[in-house]
Parts: sequence; structure tokens; C-alpha cells
Amino acid sequence: MNKAEPAPSTFDVPRRLLNDTLVDIMGEVTEDATRDLLFSAPFTEEEVEAAKLRLRGRGGSATGGDGIGYGTVLEMDNGDILELCNRYRTIGLKSCMLKFMTQLITARLVQFADTEKLLPLSQNGFRAGYRTSNNMFILDTARRRAKADGTPLYVAYVNMSNTFPSTDQSTLWLKLRKWGAGGPIFD
Repeated sequence: MNKAEPAPSTFDVPRRLLNDTLVDIMGEVTEDATRDLLFSAPFTEEEVEAAKLRLRGRGGSATGGDGIGYGTVLEMDNGDILELCNRYRTIGLKSCMLKFMTQLITARLVQFADTEKLLPLSQNGFRAGYRTSNNMFILDTARRRAKADGTPLYVAYVNMSNTFPSTDQSTLWLKLRKWGAGGPIFD
């Protein structure tokens, strides 16, 4: 992700510079302080199977620079995949194997966020079992309730366009560390 330069006017620039400095001195190796050691525990056979299940049906995807497609990854022995992924090394630029390992890491991050209750119930996007239409239902229910009660309903629509590119990575890394994330997967 490219850092937004110059920083948007809404950013706290001194804080951003401090966070950049703190991330720089964080070091290359961190300690995993999560309750279940999610970022240092080796991946398991069950996690590999779950990741394979999520990738089934994507066999027609383009191969990466290494020439390996999802079909090849799905045919690989789970033990070989575990040995490869538990080395915690980036395998290759956008290769299917790297994308597969990303599935494993994403599942750990989701488990971490769920275990630590880091996501509010209102977070419906990018969560299994939740739909962005949930919020429309909630808004409509609140509107109907306010109308029935004869009370005003105040609503704010926030423009979230360009949110991901403008996410400050140093701040994100520091928040994850504050919550206990660390260890080989985090590093």
C-alpha cells in the first residue's frame, strides 16, 4: 500500500511521524503476546484443509510468476504445504502459493480479532456470516422506530472512499502490537 503523501489534512501529522519512528525501532523480531500465541504457533493440518476448502473452485485463476496455479496447490500434500508455510517466508510475488499462505494468515487474524473482541458488532463488511445489507436493515429499523415514537433520528453518512490507501500502516502496526500481536507471522 502506498502511503498518502502529503498526509491528508485530517491526519495528525506529528502523531504519524511518531508512529513511523516507533515502528522503525520496533525491531525485526517481536514477541507474540496473544492469549493463544496465534502469531507464533505453527500452522496445522486443519488450517491447511480449511484454506484448501476456501480455494476450491478457483482452479481457473491465473498462475503467478512461479507458474504454480491453485490446482497445483490443492493437489500438494498437506505435510509439504505445512513444511513450506511454517518457515514464515514470503514465497513469491503474488504466486498462488503465497496467496494460499495469505489465506492461512488471514484466518489467524480473524481468529485473533474474534478472540479479543476487536471488531464491533456493527462491522459487517469483510466478515463471514455478516452482510453489508445488515446496516441498511438496522438503519431502516431505527427510522421506523423513531417515526413510531415521534422522535427525531439523527444519521450521519461518512464518505469512506479511498479508505484503504490512506490507512496509516505505522499506526496499524502499533495498534496490533499494543493488542499483543507479535511473533514470526507478525514479523
